[in-house]
Amino acid sequence: PASELAPDEEHIGLAAPRYEAVPPDDPASALKIRIVAGRVLIDPVRSGGAMRLGVIAHEIIHLLGRGHVDPVRFPGTLLSAGGGGTEVSPHVLRLLDREALLAVYGRLAPGTTPSSLAEDLGPWSDTSVHVHGALGIPGGEVEFGAALRNGATAPWAFGPTPHSSLEDNPKLAGSVTWSGRLLGLTPHAEAVAGAATLSVELSTLAGTMDFTGLEHWPADAVPGAVGAGAAWRDGDLRYVIEVRGNTFHRTGGDAGTVSGAFFGPAHEGMGGVLAREDLDAGFAGLR
Repeated sequence: PASELAPDEEHIGLAAPRYEAVPPDDPASALKIRIVAGRVLIDPVRSGGAMRLGVIAHEIIHLLGRGHVDPVRFPGTLLSAGGGGTEVSPHVLRLLDREALLAVYGRLAPGTTPSSLAEDLGPWSDTSVHVHGALGIPGGEVEFGAALRNGATAPWAFGPTPHSSLEDNPKLAGSVTWSGRLLGLTPHAEAVAGAATLSVELSTLAGTMDFTGLEHWPADAVPGAVGAGAAWRDGDLRYVIEVRGNTFHRTGGDAGTVSGAFFGPAHEGMGGVLAREDLDAGFAGLR
């Protein structure tokens, strides 16, 4: 809240971490400090629209332990000193930010020093595997898909923002359904595709998210036409969802997490991500 920021504070946002001392296993070793919690403070007056997402991401990355970097040497990061968090892409995090977080939390052990960084990091690829889809709606497109790079898969989806919350749309009543597609990748770079259907009962703002006819193709192969692949597992995933404003999330059903949002001026589209141990995917649909 703005009330917690000093009136003359130059920052649009602030990260307020809470630290905890960790006794070392070896008494001769240095005391370790870890971040156990934190708050992000945002000035709502000076951070509106898409820029606010960048500011929030900038401060959350501070909470994860990263500091500012030289904007001349590293211009492509939200952590550039002097406002790197004020410009965002639809993916919010920039490539360098994603790579750094993947390295720290996926490869490097606590206590890694700069002298052993390259050795501890190991092989690092500058190429990636992608699946991508797009559905046209008023005001733009809903785009969705997934990317696999250096062993980590990132599903994604985005589109134009609605003019109101779903429950306040006067043109919708009863049960509403959006139908479309899912595109994802397994940890072994196998492409997975299938149908995606979201149904919401507006009186309760509860519903179901179903992925059916799921099929897959060999690693690094391009997904083919519907029916051209082999069945992925039993072919179906079903979830119970709950709507909040213009977003929805899983409350029950099969394993994994589902989260998404509605897109288009009058909620003509929906999209989101599915995250499981065996599959990460983006999905989208039209009303």
